[in-house]
Amino acid sequence: MIESQGLRHEITATSTPAGTIDIQHETSVIDDAIGTTVYVDMPWREGYPQWYARATALFNPHAIVKISSFDDIAFSMVTGDEENAESGVSYNRLGECQKIKPNEPTSAHWYSTDDFNKLVFLQGSQNDIELGRFVRQFRGLSSSAKAKQITGQLKQFRLVSDIYREPLAIESMRLAMQSECKAVQPKALGAIGEANLLARLNLDRHWYKQVSGMIDNVPYVFEILIGESEGVTGFYHGVNHSATSCDKPRLKREKLRA
Repeated sequence: MIESQGLRHEITATSTPAGTIDIQHETSVIDDAIGTTVYVDMPWREGYPQWYARATALFNPHAIVKISSFDDIAFSMVTGDEENAESGVSYNRLGECQKIKPNEPTSAHWYSTDDFNKLVFLQGSQNDIELGRFVRQFRGLSSSAKAKQITGQLKQFRLVSDIYREPLAIESMRLAMQSECKAVQPKALGAIGEANLLARLNLDRHWYKQVSGMIDNVPYVFEILIGESEGVTGFYHGVNHSATSCDKPRLKREKLRA
């Protein structure tokens, strides 16, 4: 929710069955006030900015992370009045971190039959392009020769909209694309690394393990670090360099049951 210039903007984002994001925006009139206020609903655990700052910094050693928070009610020892107080935490950049960025092409090997069908349908129904151009968008298939090799097996189709209601033809195209490009290796995903994790934490002792491999031509890298310290507490977990949220009370209940 954003409040600014006498308006309140309530924005919600939900995932659709097709895998897209549906944005809903409602506007209402409120009393005008100086500045802009932004409210974000967060799970219980992530309600603490310090946790979010450290979690983000742990999974992104290449980034500068700074989060400032304002307490709604703080007491001033100078004036005796209530006032807003700012607190914050920051982490410096540690160095480069190899990872696949959102603007990089994805691999045809990463799509199941259902996922690829959804992708083709969305492309053909929302932003129709030639089939060869669609193929060249994928990792390892940017050359015209490879695209022609694939589309040559589908001569009756010129546009994505010509094929997006033909599941057998779509599956044939997916398999042809996979055969024409190499699978992405785990090294391309990048890893945070033991040194970068330790640089963010002040641990007395620790254990670290990294495991990588391939499952059905899809690469993976797992990293785990268990540490002991008097000054650092918490459980941090993430996927694709992003901190993930969890239900901490539920975890406590499951631990008690165990």
